[in-house]
Amino acid sequence: MLYGTLKLLFRVTLRVFFRKVHLRNMDAIPRTGPLLVCANHPSAFMDPIVIATLMKRPVFFLAKASAFQSGFAKKIMPWLHVVPVYRKQDDPGQMHRNEEMFRKCFEHLGKGGAILIFPEGTSITERKLREIKTGAARIALGAEKMHGGKLGVQIVTIGLNYNDPHRFRQEVFINVDKPIQLDAYRQQYEHDEFTAVDRLTERIRERLEKHIISVADEQTDELVKGIEKLYKHKLLREQGHDPKEKDKDFLLTRRIVETVQHFSEREPERVARMREAIARYFTNVERAGLDDRLLDTNRPKGSRLGKNFGELLFILLGFPLFAYGILANYLPYRTVKSLVEWKVKQREFQGSVAMAAGMLLFLSWYTAIGIVTWKIFHSWYALLFTASLLPAGVWAFYYYVSLHHIGRRWFFASLFYKRSALVAELILQREAIIKEFDKAAEEYAKVVAAGPGGVQERKTASEN
Repeated sequence: MLYGTLKLLFRVTLRVFFRKVHLRNMDAIPRTGPLLVCANHPSAFMDPIVIATLMKRPVFFLAKASAFQSGFAKKIMPWLHVVPVYRKQDDPGQMHRNEEMFRKCFEHLGKGGAILIFPEGTSITERKLREIKTGAARIALGAEKMHGGKLGVQIVTIGLNYNDPHRFRQEVFINVDKPIQLDAYRQQYEHDEFTAVDRLTERIRERLEKHIISVADEQTDELVKGIEKLYKHKLLREQGHDPKEKDKDFLLTRRIVETVQHFSEREPERVARMREAIARYFTNVERAGLDDRLLDTNRPKGSRLGKNFGELLFILLGFPLFAYGILANYLPYRTVKSLVEWKVKQREFQGSVAMAAGMLLFLSWYTAIGIVTWKIFHSWYALLFTASLLPAGVWAFYYYVSLHHIGRRWFFASLFYKRSALVAELILQREAIIKEFDKAAEEYAKVVAAGPGGVQERKTASEN
């Protein structure tokens, strides 16, 4: 009952917290039968909430045992389908208690249940897959062995790709693959458990690596993000794709990462020059108070007069609803924001706490307002007023962000006339960077087309 209620509430919360949730291949998740779901773990307990809320069947979770320390947690966690895992880094003396965890998992899979596990074992907000632990493979193969190899456990891997999991109204791309069948691994497990577990763990790692954007290090990731800002929309337009097609967006980002990593290994000086050029460009853009998108000369352009009139109309007509949304929602919004800033120091938990605390606080706030207005008016108008609070709050946020962008565009227009030389210089810097990456992308495409031999030949030539 508690699990079902929270799942319904979080389903609504996700639609509010995220501007868009993009799903790829969710139908590949089996609706019935024993299932182990493995996912990357960039955002603490937001990750299990997102996956479990979108799955069409109940799911059990594995979570670190330290989450069960309080008396309240010990009572409520089983109601939420959470099973404790004892980690070596938390308390080596408790590792023996994982035998109970394995037993519960084997029993749950034996009943045809689903279990969600994060094989990295820890949550870090970075575009990188950390070392995969063997627990998922041991659970799947151990359950099969306990039930005579006739259970039919399947493993589904899911990649979570957030724009930014810690900011309101961002996007998430959930990338699902077809299930991994265990027949070959199960047969080997009967004779050599360690090798079978290692092979299956490696298969899970390969799948997860394929589902996410994985960048070697933070410095490379910063470079990739800079290239994405400057270059990705150009590529999408040239290939005839809509930027809203997240699967195409995902593949293009992977291609950018591959290109950067390729030249980082073979021509590090060239990559260093590009990194410096991008950093210098964005520093100049920031100093000018501009937005990079305004300097994109290839963006579709309409009538400037018509656009200004439309934006002015949007500002004037949208302001009353914006004011209403702010008045009705500012107190709980500010409370949640202050709570996160004051209490949550670990970045991985910021978005999770904001989403969960926001759900509880806004629900309480709207309920209280609904009760008060009903007692005053005793009319369906009270219900209508209460129902309008949430959409008014979402509109207020959208209006605020849009107003910021409109202000940037108007400032750019005035700057273009007052300091046209500065704007022209920034545009030239931008186009030079794009031209350089165009060249690198073409070179990398030829290397890929040539196959492994071409890659080796180019590497040898660069070393000489």
